[in-house]
Amino acid sequence: MKNKLSQEILFKISKNTLSITMFLGLLVILLFYKITIFGNEAFAAIFLSDPNSQVSRQIDFLLIIKAITLFGVFFYTIIKNYVNLSFNKETIKLYLPWYLGYFLITLASFILFFTYNPFFTIENVKNDHNLIYKIYYLTFIFIPLILLNASNYFYFYFSKKNKNKIRNHNLFSIIISIIGQIILFSIFVIFIFLLIEPEINIPRYKPVRILDEGKIYVFLKDLFSTKDFINIIYVVLIFFFLSFLIVMVNFPKIQLLLKKEYNKIFYKAESNIFISILFAIMLWFIFTLLELGNEKQVIEAPISYNFIAFTVHLLVLLFVSILYFIIFVFKKVFFKIPIAKNVYFMLSQLIIWISTFISQNYTFDNKINGIILLFSSIFSLIIIWVYHKINKEINLHIILNLTILLILIIFSLFIYGINGVLLKYNNYTLSSFDFNFSLNQIFILLIIISILLSLVTLMSTIFIHIIKLKWIKFKWNKRKGK
Repeated sequence: MKNKLSQEILFKISKNTLSITMFLGLLVILLFYKITIFGNEAFAAIFLSDPNSQVSRQIDFLLIIKAITLFGVFFYTIIKNYVNLSFNKETIKLYLPWYLGYFLITLASFILFFTYNPFFTIENVKNDHNLIYKIYYLTFIFIPLILLNASNYFYFYFSKKNKNKIRNHNLFSIIISIIGQIILFSIFVIFIFLLIEPEINIPRYKPVRILDEGKIYVFLKDLFSTKDFINIIYVVLIFFFLSFLIVMVNFPKIQLLLKKEYNKIFYKAESNIFISILFAIMLWFIFTLLELGNEKQVIEAPISYNFIAFTVHLLVLLFVSILYFIIFVFKKVFFKIPIAKNVYFMLSQLIIWISTFISQNYTFDNKINGIILLFSSIFSLIIIWVYHKINKEINLHIILNLTILLILIIFSLFIYGINGVLLKYNNYTLSSFDFNFSLNQIFILLIIISILLSLVTLMSTIFIHIIKLKWIKFKWNKRKGK
């Protein structure tokens, strides 16, 4: 009894530590973006602004590779650790070495955000020709992560502790996942290495350059800029190959997700972490909005337009949320059919995000648009929370759609927040796309499309069930008639 109680306490402490680390760690990284993301205010002012300049392209590349590497490690280790912890509740003491291993890598990535900044000024980037290697070597942080994943899988697979859920993986899925991780990491490292071009004119010091009209750079530039059938084939093949690798990496997870008894454990673990991320980004987003001036978009509009659009949107959000709460209270009347809960939930989300998209099209103030996005995210999150309370059992289809929805909301807030940061330094790169919609609106459209696809799937399921019932009824009547 005492042993079980101590395991329960240890489990709660470990789980809460990861949630707090995700929330506070991400919030601190985002609040100190000058150091952690850009390294220097001067880089924020020119980020992505001049693709024709080799120095500017190199700065962009270095910043992006550093962010992808450290954010990737930070998020992956916490999410992986949290999910593993959920599946190792009964054998938590056995899992502790891996818990500490993942946690140490998380801390390492967090510290590197602040301490690893090999390029301080634009002059530093121009003069230090071997600068790329300093960022290139940073990517090797993935090696201990792959080794930790492999040891974790193999230990618990061959362990005699049958209570551990990892024993439900088969050996084939584990090997496939590890091979996928090695291939994905190798491609990432080799790709960066191939972009590094030696400077032939000064062979003594062997300085290097990147994205400077080298063979690989020219090939990639042509691939994505020249409209050609062969190029389209290449892009499609690359997309499918990378998708296949991602499936390989997540093969054990997919295997467990297909088993209904583990769906809820996975979803609860991942949604808790995603909500921690969302809260951190929302709080940072509020700080960003407070710093953001009243920069107008390309089209000017009277203040009344902004006020009307925001007020109408807020009324829509309140109406949808109140209606959802009312239906939640009278769930016995409205929700006799379980699938009706899912349909109404998705319809509520659809109305919220369509209203967001329309409101932003009629609002021409960046700060007001940001407030609209923030309110939409808050009300969307409230409805997700209510949905959790209504549903004790959640099917795989809804799990996947809710995960996609949370990820897209996170990305939408992050992109808008980064755009606000760039606007502060008079950098209009993310606001001046030669496209009908802003980058933020594209993410909102993706949210709408994902919800519509979910609704189509749900309606198709209902239609198939009706057809089956009619067929069974027809067969029954036929037999009865005989």
